Amino acid sequence: MIFELMKARHVQPKTLSLSLRTWLVSPRIWSTDQRLALGSLGCIFSSIGLTLLHCSSVGASFFAISAFLFLSFIFLITLVAKFKTKKAFYSLEQNQSRRASLYFVFGASSLLAIVTWWMYISQIGIMKDVNAESMDIPLVVGHLLRAREEHMSARRYFETDPICLNLKQQDPAGAFGYFGHRFQFQFMAEVGPLLSTLYIPLVKWLGVTSKTVAVYSTSLSLFELGATLLLAWNMFGPWPSFLAALWLVGNFSRLIHVHQGYTAWPPSAILTVLLAAALYEHSKNPSKKFFLIAGPILGLLYVVGWLSVVFAVLMILLVFLLEQRLAWKNCLKQLILSAFLSLVTITLFTLLYSSYEHLNFISVNQTLLDNMLSRFKGGAVPGHNLSPGEKFFYAFKCMFLDMTTFDHMDKLLEGKPGNSEFFGALFLIGLFYAFKNRTCADKILLCWLISVFGFMGTIFTYTHRYALLALPAMCIVAGRGVDAFYKDLLVRSRVAAKAFFLVVAIGMALTLWVTHRNYYVDFTFYKPPDFEVDRMRGHADFANWLRKNSPPENTLVVLGDPIMFARTCFLFDTFTDRYPFVYWSNYFGSNSSSQQVKEWEQEALRHYSHVIFAFSTRMLGNVQTQQFMNDWRPFNRAHPGLQPVFTYSYSGRPASIVAFKIDQGPATR
Repeated sequence: MIFELMKARHVQPKTLSLSLRTWLVSPRIWSTDQRLALGSLGCIFSSIGLTLLHCSSVGASFFAISAFLFLSFIFLITLVAKFKTKKAFYSLEQNQSRRASLYFVFGASSLLAIVTWWMYISQIGIMKDVNAESMDIPLVVGHLLRAREEHMSARRYFETDPICLNLKQQDPAGAFGYFGHRFQFQFMAEVGPLLSTLYIPLVKWLGVTSKTVAVYSTSLSLFELGATLLLAWNMFGPWPSFLAALWLVGNFSRLIHVHQGYTAWPPSAILTVLLAAALYEHSKNPSKKFFLIAGPILGLLYVVGWLSVVFAVLMILLVFLLEQRLAWKNCLKQLILSAFLSLVTITLFTLLYSSYEHLNFISVNQTLLDNMLSRFKGGAVPGHNLSPGEKFFYAFKCMFLDMTTFDHMDKLLEGKPGNSEFFGALFLIGLFYAFKNRTCADKILLCWLISVFGFMGTIFTYTHRYALLALPAMCIVAGRGVDAFYKDLLVRSRVAAKAFFLVVAIGMALTLWVTHRNYYVDFTFYKPPDFEVDRMRGHADFANWLRKNSPPENTLVVLGDPIMFARTCFLFDTFTDRYPFVYWSNYFGSNSSSQQVKEWEQEALRHYSHVIFAFSTRMLGNVQTQQFMNDWRPFNRAHPGLQPVFTYSYSGRPASIVAFKIDQGPATR
């Protein structure tokens, strides 16, 4: 309309101004499409503005980009939903008008965007120390980029780089811990081609930093949220999709894993959701071209280097088995073609990846295969000797009662339920309706849940990281249960239906608030100190202090031991400054004398101007024999009264990391 007014040369300025004012103000002239698009854009830019104001002192561009990624996706979701099926888009209930439905879509998307911003983006950098497992891939990508800059193969780089040689010398058991014959960086470069590929642009942009991990995990988790929202919308309509998205946002276990930056599960979850969507479309309208989607998805899941491809294969088999409308010959043909296309995808992807990163193509595929098969050897995490019934009870306990698990990587999660009790109740309601109605969507969701939890209840023991692959299905089932139960109540009693709606709204609001508080208050600052928590905290602060106070070219760093000072954390946080390091526990023990310490220091100071000793105050070993692997008391005896130059503590607790500096002259006091 604006362009038409501009083309009309005879229009006077006053008339043009009046027409523009009428076009901007009058709701009758605004089409529903314009309101939807401009309203969503307004939500996007207002959220970005809030983000910039909130985070202007700590890297506003980083937070704004994260907000923009998600909110742009919300905008695309609304447009895609509209153009896909107008009937499903506007028919929330048969008696609702198009305008009321439009208001619901705009209000729901805005609320979802605000809650997601509050839960995931506004304090995205609150944790400087991410999980050590999350540092592996970006650290390896950083090394691979260095190898490319130096025009050498990855293998040659890992064999000649001083830091790699330093690591092999100081921690030979840990450096070759994967299968006992592959160097850690080489193994990580080969075992996750897709993960490394996703990290390449982020490492080039942000470097090897905790921000890189945060952007990776947060952005992918938001795309998982969008994919889940679209799948639920396609299966059950707007209401269940909105509820499913809110439950996904409010899940405590997922929030922790996002901010801890676990590498494998976000892309695996996205691909699993896409596979479920393809299965749903195929179940509704069987197509001979299903393998064109399933094959590449299976191939990509395999090159993640995780067990997610096993869950995906089980889900396909279960859906084909339960869906009786699909002809057996067609099913078998689809499976064979999907397997063939997945092998083609794996071959092409690993070939391109190996060529780009100067890796050995055969070695990459061998590492992927060895890693997959090794997970089936000797059970799984501690507790694999439980019976299937015990494993299912254990999984229920970890999901809805207490997240404590046998897996040491999940020790950081203990103390709170991963899913709220309220969500658990709604999930059970959703399961009831899924078994009762058994629609195509219900069967796919049930197969999804069985493929994950059935596998972890037989071969593997429950682990939160693997259970996150089933979380989108759980949230969709819960949203579907709320919607179905509400409609049943509406037929019998509108008062009861409104009361149920109020209960769900209050319960969801409380769940979101409790999850936010549990993570940003209890988990972040007031979690009881223990081995797993203390060993992961303070490394980033120590590395920042080190870079500011001692140059790497004339400094030797002495770390207490490989357990409390994980090599990955140190190498990750000091990647930009290549500090040589040794482990105290390789040279000294509880029975070492102060004279031995001083003699070793004098020898080290012949080659370096400064020696920085960093110790964890929590000693590991045998209390009865007084033999500890990280016993730093000999250092205290050699330097009585020496004050630490760096200390780290959190939540008002005693220092968990202390560092001392010894110079070529008198010791720094």
